[in-house]
Amino acid sequence: MTQRLLNSLQTTVKLLLSFLLLALWSEQASAWDYEAVKRIESATVLPQQPDREVLVTRYGASPKASAAKNQKAINRAIAEMAKSGGGRVVIPAGTWHTGALRLLSHVNLVVSKDATLCFVFDTKLYPLVKTSWEGLECWNYSPCIYAREATDIAITGEGTIDGGGSNATWWAMCGKERFGYKAGITKEAQNLGSRDRLQKMAEDGVDPDKRRFGRGQGLRPQLINVMQCERVLIKGVRLINSPFWVIHPLLSKSITVDNVKIWNEGPNGDGCDPEACENVIIKNCSFHTGDDCIAIKSGRNNDGRLWQRPSRNIIIRNCKMEDGHGAVVIGSEISGGCQNVFAEDCMMDSPNLERVLRIKTNNCRGGIIENINMRNIKVGQCSEAVLKINLDYEPREACYRGFNPLVRNVTMENVTCDRSDYGILVIGLDTTVNVQDITVRNCRFNGVKKKPVSVTGQTSNMVYDNLYINGNLIQDNASNPYSSYAEWMAYSEMQRNPQPWLLDFAKKPKWNYAVGIELEGMLDTYLRHGGDTIRKYLEAYLRHMIADDGKVTGYSQKDYNLDNVRPAKLVERMQQLDKEKPSTTAANAARQGRDQALKIFFDQLNKQPRTTDGVYWHKAIYARQVWLDGIFMGLPFRCLYAKNHLSPRQARKVYDDAVKQITTTDRRTFDTATGLWKHAWDETHSVFWADKTTGQSQHTWARALGWYAMAITEVLDVLPEDYARRAELQQLLQRVMTAVVKYQDGKSGVWYDVMDVNDPRNYLESTASCMFAYVLLKGVRTGNLPKSANVDGRAVNYLSAGIKAYEGILRHFIRVNDDKTISLTRCCAVSGLGPGPGPLVKKPNYKRDGSFDYYISEPIRDNDAKGVGPFIWASLEMEALHESQKTAGYYIAKPGDAQSVLDIFHTIATSEHKSQRVKIFLPNGVYDFGNMTEQTFPADSLSIIGQSMDATILVTRPRTEQEGLGLADMFLNNRSGLYLQDLTLNNALEYYEAGRAGRAAVMQDAGNHTIYNKVRMLSHQDTYYSSNTAMKAYFRDCDIHGTVDFICGGGDIRFDNTTLSLEPRNADGTGHRIITAPSTTTSFGYVFDHCRIVDLSQGKGSWCYGRTWRNQPISVFLHTVLDAHAATTILPERWIEKGMNATNPYILGEYLTQSADGKILSPASHSINSYDGPHSTILSDNQAANFSYERMFPTWNPKALTEDLTVTGLQFSNSKLCWKATPQATAYAVFHNNVLLTITTSTSFSATSATGKWTVRAANGMGGFGPEAVAHGENNTF
Repeated sequence: MTQRLLNSLQTTVKLLLSFLLLALWSEQASAWDYEAVKRIESATVLPQQPDREVLVTRYGASPKASAAKNQKAINRAIAEMAKSGGGRVVIPAGTWHTGALRLLSHVNLVVSKDATLCFVFDTKLYPLVKTSWEGLECWNYSPCIYAREATDIAITGEGTIDGGGSNATWWAMCGKERFGYKAGITKEAQNLGSRDRLQKMAEDGVDPDKRRFGRGQGLRPQLINVMQCERVLIKGVRLINSPFWVIHPLLSKSITVDNVKIWNEGPNGDGCDPEACENVIIKNCSFHTGDDCIAIKSGRNNDGRLWQRPSRNIIIRNCKMEDGHGAVVIGSEISGGCQNVFAEDCMMDSPNLERVLRIKTNNCRGGIIENINMRNIKVGQCSEAVLKINLDYEPREACYRGFNPLVRNVTMENVTCDRSDYGILVIGLDTTVNVQDITVRNCRFNGVKKKPVSVTGQTSNMVYDNLYINGNLIQDNASNPYSSYAEWMAYSEMQRNPQPWLLDFAKKPKWNYAVGIELEGMLDTYLRHGGDTIRKYLEAYLRHMIADDGKVTGYSQKDYNLDNVRPAKLVERMQQLDKEKPSTTAANAARQGRDQALKIFFDQLNKQPRTTDGVYWHKAIYARQVWLDGIFMGLPFRCLYAKNHLSPRQARKVYDDAVKQITTTDRRTFDTATGLWKHAWDETHSVFWADKTTGQSQHTWARALGWYAMAITEVLDVLPEDYARRAELQQLLQRVMTAVVKYQDGKSGVWYDVMDVNDPRNYLESTASCMFAYVLLKGVRTGNLPKSANVDGRAVNYLSAGIKAYEGILRHFIRVNDDKTISLTRCCAVSGLGPGPGPLVKKPNYKRDGSFDYYISEPIRDNDAKGVGPFIWASLEMEALHESQKTAGYYIAKPGDAQSVLDIFHTIATSEHKSQRVKIFLPNGVYDFGNMTEQTFPADSLSIIGQSMDATILVTRPRTEQEGLGLADMFLNNRSGLYLQDLTLNNALEYYEAGRAGRAAVMQDAGNHTIYNKVRMLSHQDTYYSSNTAMKAYFRDCDIHGTVDFICGGGDIRFDNTTLSLEPRNADGTGHRIITAPSTTTSFGYVFDHCRIVDLSQGKGSWCYGRTWRNQPISVFLHTVLDAHAATTILPERWIEKGMNATNPYILGEYLTQSADGKILSPASHSINSYDGPHSTILSDNQAANFSYERMFPTWNPKALTEDLTVTGLQFSNSKLCWKATPQATAYAVFHNNVLLTITTSTSFSATSATGKWTVRAANGMGGFGPEAVAHGENNTF
């Protein structure tokens, strides 16, 4: 083999491997489930029909015949063909008027090319049939083409089916004038009461056979409706002018809609609405509709819940959507849920197409919408949003509420759109996180006019992966490469500018204030987070810019430019830090050079020209001018240098001078008319930009005021606590920031570039906004500003303003770039004044006249160092704010203060990161939340730890009329990894009020991997509701109280050593109680192991283990102990024989139930009758073993996570508590007389009293504390 051939083969192999790896990566990177799609394709079977046909003319049909005659002829042809085994019933070319037709098994209705099957508007020709209207079962007008309980049916051909809809016929019945409705003239319309009546009948549970509508009621018929059918094909036909929905498969299977052309501009003119259907393929179709193009449904409200038939396994492929409310829509009649939708390779384009993928539902519906997938979609334009999820659709609908829908696992890939109002528009629920796991990947949405991403309500795991909107990469928090924005910005700048001396757009080494403050921000990031890369970056700047002889590149003292002094503060701080490093000859030389440079900078300030009242000139070329900027550039460094290098007496002189300059500048620049400070002041009142009376410039430039506020802040950092004039500066800072808060934009939370001008040309500016956020947050943290104050009768909350500002900065100014760096956008590049003519001025700059037109003429750019530095500082202050509220990693609530708990929740929601476990400790007390309901938790991996189950009590009192699941729930958990310990949760809704069901959950758990350890739940009906049917949860040593279905829902939930306390059903103690109501879709359901059942009715009531609810209910009781009352009051049936919603049990059983003294109480055999026959309820040994802890949780070990850790070796001696380190303990709680003193990671504590009871408890990995170790008095060891 020649070398040439060998090389060629090697190259070929490498290319093949590359292609294989790329293909593998592409498939792995996609969420598209190819196997699921193949299964749907295989399961969607075409109808099987004999190869024979008949023309309808054989039975008397004719283009000249009346509609009634043709109706009879065509229906007869269909009936005869079905009777003979099936085949094709052919409509030849021509126009054929008819009334409603009924399709029967094995019949293909063929509408030939050039044929039009035209349904006339004569309500007598549309008899009552059983159907569904807007998701509600009823008897109504027959659809134009109708089938029920048929198999192997088809509608094919190249002809047209015309539903006869127009403003003069069916469409006017919608009740809208633009479709022909005339008030007082139109006698039959849905808005005249029929639609409301049908909805009320359904809500009231009226038998569907008694819901009779039809003539006179105005509920328009569908064009095609197949109900409870299997193997259906609609192919090739053109469908126009439908009275209502066009194609409506209902409760059917194996539906294929292929190459159908739909044109229907009428009201509610949905194109194709599969409802409660399974295995559906819609392909090669075109849609031009007056409503949704494709709307997948599964029943409305209670009807859909009773059907229990989700629409699932649906493929939409190679379709074209034009006009319509939505292209691919899920809902709104979706109570049965929707699963496994795959839409691909479609084109959409119309200004009248409102949304591309739309999910619409509300809390009348309920249901789970999951596994919705869309890819390879090209959209020219849509009018509202590319992706819209709305959980508050039709908010004023009259219905029973409390059935919160859940939308999860929605993926949109490779979708492009050229124009829309929004990219992503999500309207979630405020009380629950029911929009989960939404991924938009590899998509580009351009021309988005209003907002790229708008999300209201609560969501979790919104993932934007390579999503570009208007050319900007959209980033989700989970994908952030850094948990700290300070770090993220610092490393972003280092990546953009590998040479620090070229920061801030420099083309050659640059020594100036902007670079200095950005690097100082990086220094503070290093001091907080570490990172040798940052420190080396800072050192590289100093090495490059300051020679060993003290000469500074680009600096000249004779310029007396205050701006060039500012970087000296960075040098001074680095010198102090550098003292910690070991010395070398080179390091000593560099250090000495920097010391020399610092002396030069300090000397400049000693010689800096001043105004007659003692304030620094800004620069030599700005003679006798005081700028707010200059106060920041010189005084903070001068004070810091004096503190570090001068004697205390000499330093105080510097401090006095600094305070004098700051306060004098206040007097010279303050404007009483606006309550703000002007950019600058000219002592001579003669420079061209100055007011001739006041000497002030025209306007308040926001960044100048930011410099001034930061100057006061930094000088306060240096001033000793006992310095006499410190309070004077604090008062001035409060005055400045009070004015700043007054001018904060209420909507965005940030500030305009020119603060005292209201002009549409003004713009929200980032650098000043970062400065103000930094000063507000730091001021509150350091005590230089109060958290809030009443100023001249106006409440000012400085902390809230700072938080709002920072959140506004993230929202409006921070952009994530393609390379995952971040940028600070909307930075004013520069603004100044003059200079005017003078001896040192080479050329006056009259453009810089301080006018508004001048300020807004200056360029706007990204990543200006003058904003980057303050953004980093503001980010560090947000981090410090959150950390300051923790002790040894715990947020600690005020004892008995419910609001403090909610405040902690808010802090966590805005600060904590998903990878960390967040811990809250609640000391003993009653935390009264008033009428609070549906309180959610702020983060995943959250631990809420009480001091004791008996004395840490959280209570809410919902209004009685508010009762109901999803309405009166105390807490609603939609988080993963929630851990609760040592708490009592009391939903104190008044249960015994007459006429009310009293449903009031303590916890609606829609999360996953939830752990309850020593938690008491007090309520009556629906106490614990596991609403996430796929979840896992674990209870250990808990106590759950209730009356009816007080443990209900789905998921795999295990209860170990838990007490089930049966409260009286009625106030007098009588009544029947039901423990469980499972709705299981998983393998194990509810498993109770070594639990205890206690009857609190003192023997007056009766009880049973449970009843079925939905799906495949599983409820198993293993080794249960019944107290004396419970042993005698259990019903003989032990379970409800026929549960809710006509659901049969999957496994309802018990194993070795016993009395308190160990006597076996469960019968040797027992069964209950259900809808499908008898079910045994006594488990065998093998069946019980199937529900073991290990089999139930093979990969999750919550039992280990609840382990109690014990403190040993506790000693009290010489007013000090000491104890041995407990293996695996993460912290220790120290109590004195049962009052928490601290949580610490140390193994000692200095006591304040030698008397009383001292206790220490060790925390496990979840933050839960173990048993007490107790010490009394001196020299005790326990």
